[in-house]
Amino acid sequence: MKTKKAGDQTRVARRDFIHTTGAAIGVSSLMAALAHASPITKTSPEKDSLMGENERSPGPHSAQKAPMDVHPGWVRSGYDDTAGPKAYYINLEAKPGKGDLVEQFLSDILAGVEQEPGTGPWFGCRFSETTFGIFEAFPDTAARNAHDVGPGGRNFLRSAELADMLAYPAHLYRLDVMFGKYDVMFGKKVVSG
Repeated sequence: MKTKKAGDQTRVARRDFIHTTGAAIGVSSLMAALAHASPITKTSPEKDSLMGENERSPGPHSAQKAPMDVHPGWVRSGYDDTAGPKAYYINLEAKPGKGDLVEQFLSDILAGVEQEPGTGPWFGCRFSETTFGIFEAFPDTAARNAHDVGPGGRNFLRSAELADMLAYPAHLYRLDVMFGKYDVMFGKKVVSG
């Protein structure tokens, strides 16, 4: 018989509060509140994240405990303290039978991203019936931050929909872009306008 630690119970209570609150609050009031609020929780690399190992999405996890921002429907991890090109890899795991909803969600994000001059390239990917990903790149931190509050990024404020369609909170991984091939896209030369 495995005994639960007090910290585990606190993590579960916090997670349940986040999920319940996100589903219970009206979407419009939640969007307004989140647009002006700080993340619900910021953890430091030294502290445990709010999610236990069995509650994490199945995406990549760093051996280092990077800071994590926790919001209703999504979490963001990684550092944002270096110069140079930036990216997000976003892991989304749909509940069984909800893959089409996640696909539409990605399409909605793309429609917003097309209005963001600092976002691109952008790819919505499907790995399986339930596993999806987004890779999006930015010239710098300022462009990535603009995307967070822009027409594409604001889709992640739809917390009630995220709770309905995702098995785990979406996980946004902050990345530094080290290298890239930028002059060919899907076998065709990219011509700047």
